[in-house]
Amino acid sequence: MKAYSVIIEHIVSSLNRPFFYFHEDDFPLYSRVNITFNNQDIVGFIIDKEEVDDIESFQNQKGIKISYINSLIDQEPLISEEKFCLAKRIASYYFVPLIAVIFSMLPPSLKPSKTALSKAKISYETYVEALPGATYDDLTTRQAEVFYKLSQGPVLKKDLTRSIVTKLLALNKVRLVNKEKNRFHLEKEEYVLHKLNEEQQKAYDEFISTSDKVYLLQGVTGSGKTEIYLYLSQYYLSKGKQVLVLVPEIALSYQMVARFHSVFNKVGVLHSSLSDGERYDVYRDIKKGKYDIVIGTRSAIFAPLDNLGLIIIDEEHSQTYKQEDSLPYYDSRKVAQMILENKEGKILLSSATPSLDSRARALKNIYHHLILKKRVKDIILPKVEIVDLLDYHNINKESIIISLPLRKEIEATLNNNEQVILLVNRRGFASSVSCSKCGEIIKCPDCQIALTYHQETNSLMCHHCGYVQEMISVCPVCHRGKLYKRGFGTERVQNEIKKLFPSSKILRLDSDVSKSKGGIESTLNKFKNHEADILIGTQLVSKGHDFPLVSLVGVVLADISLSLPSFKANEMTFSLLTQTIGRAGRDKEGKAIIQTYLKDNKIIHFAKDQDYESFFIYEMKQRHLLNNPPYSNLISLLFSSSSEEKAEETANRVKNDLLTKVPLDRVTILGPSKLFINKFLNNYRRRLLIQYKDRKDIEPYIESLVRSFSLIRDIKLIVDVDPTSDY
Repeated sequence: MKAYSVIIEHIVSSLNRPFFYFHEDDFPLYSRVNITFNNQDIVGFIIDKEEVDDIESFQNQKGIKISYINSLIDQEPLISEEKFCLAKRIASYYFVPLIAVIFSMLPPSLKPSKTALSKAKISYETYVEALPGATYDDLTTRQAEVFYKLSQGPVLKKDLTRSIVTKLLALNKVRLVNKEKNRFHLEKEEYVLHKLNEEQQKAYDEFISTSDKVYLLQGVTGSGKTEIYLYLSQYYLSKGKQVLVLVPEIALSYQMVARFHSVFNKVGVLHSSLSDGERYDVYRDIKKGKYDIVIGTRSAIFAPLDNLGLIIIDEEHSQTYKQEDSLPYYDSRKVAQMILENKEGKILLSSATPSLDSRARALKNIYHHLILKKRVKDIILPKVEIVDLLDYHNINKESIIISLPLRKEIEATLNNNEQVILLVNRRGFASSVSCSKCGEIIKCPDCQIALTYHQETNSLMCHHCGYVQEMISVCPVCHRGKLYKRGFGTERVQNEIKKLFPSSKILRLDSDVSKSKGGIESTLNKFKNHEADILIGTQLVSKGHDFPLVSLVGVVLADISLSLPSFKANEMTFSLLTQTIGRAGRDKEGKAIIQTYLKDNKIIHFAKDQDYESFFIYEMKQRHLLNNPPYSNLISLLFSSSSEEKAEETANRVKNDLLTKVPLDRVTILGPSKLFINKFLNNYRRRLLIQYKDRKDIEPYIESLVRSFSLIRDIKLIVDVDPTSDY
């Protein structure tokens, strides 16, 4: 008899331990099983097993009751021993249940949960093939024609006439064969691998000839970083190694995939826009070794590549590499280092605007610093103009959103048959709706933040929890005033541009568009093929795209991200503006217009001048004053409860306890504080931030805290290690 250590599907800290189940058969480790737990049929995941001669003795020794596995789900392990060890390390580092990490590692169809069992599985197609030795005897002319076709090779049954197939089967001339259908396909595109210039070649040579583990490639926008990725991938493939390429947004994966797939044959893709069936097929094919290169977003870091030699993280500054929506709150950049820490292989972090953390590590020689100072073809960076929206000379009654200088440049660009990108870092039509009488702002009932009006669906939407309601015409508070739309988003800017430039063709790219399958790829391809003149979008348009005909970029309002209640607000704004400006003038000189109400803001001027070094010096001084990363590490403790008083009282109690348990000369506790979104999904929230140098000073306390809160029902604790936002 075998005793199996099984973790169960419920992602709850109080159940974050193995439970013993027995079965006489030998089941593989890291596979799913059907079990009964607390009188419910659920799915478990085997993490260990041992031979047991005497069950009763084993039961008494362990102090457990005897339970049996109902049935095995998987005939083979879902993950390798190496991936399981990685999962344990991630769970420990981020203070999360092990099962939560296993969930993140697997596609929807293979997750260890009961609901996953109804997800997409292997798909088959039915083929008709000729039986060996079958002759043309007793066949009509039409039947003989079909039989001849089948004798040349199997044909899909659906492509043949049903009555003829039925007759051939009856005459024992053919047979039906089911073959696995692959639901994932990539279209081949033409792309010529360019010879590296002197700067690119130097960076490439330095990477392959030195022995460091992590490299930071800092190159101005348009300096040809992607070309280096291709050459490095070629090098590692020649050594028999696999390559993983991470991109921050699904929008960027299409262009990256197109370039890689044009140079290499075995390229797989993993991201959330794939269907469940596609992700299932790709994951299994990666595991079988079908792909040498895998490209994907954050979760692709868990792709089952067994011979990984190179991990490339494009636009490494992007906050999207940090999972912030659900457990585990991991960072792909950190996980990448865990994967290759004790193995051969290298990591290439790449950006025109590296995160301050990465740049600081490069200064200390923790990361090997590679620099590209020039654009390819020696094209100069775009000329940038700041437009003051407080100056009435820049605005007239035709539009309060699109300034006169920006209108003038758009018109000139369109007259030259060139293209325009407009950044609007907010989707929807209006950022809020308020009453004309009492001033009430219509808020989300669950989060208590302003609902955004979406014109296309005539609805009000919460961009944080997803709550949606139909647009209303009368104030729900005073029942007298009419509702007015205030502020703007991508939809409203699109309407303004249509009004100002009625003959222009316009496309929009934001998360509303991305919800439809293929929406992003279709939009980008149309713009690339010049089926539109102007592309309006959120930060999806700011990174990595290479459109040769784009000679003008407009930032409709540069101030939005500056107002975020985050210690990274300046960094996010600088990166966003710099990356957006870099979309202009990829093949010839371009121009950018930055509209702002803060014309003297230092961050905006650093971005205007594309001056990363001055920004870095300035911002590091601000971080040092407040002891923020990279001068310290951060852990966020978030307490949420349906009772605001309970959340406040608990946060204060934990803080007071912390002050007696940790070395205050090395640890600082900030808060408790209200969050920017104080109420989320009907729960009030308070946050403590812990600044520390050495994790050993706070780790035992956090582990104990997580265990104690796992038994409390009326308040929830969320631990976020290395948080990227304060809101």
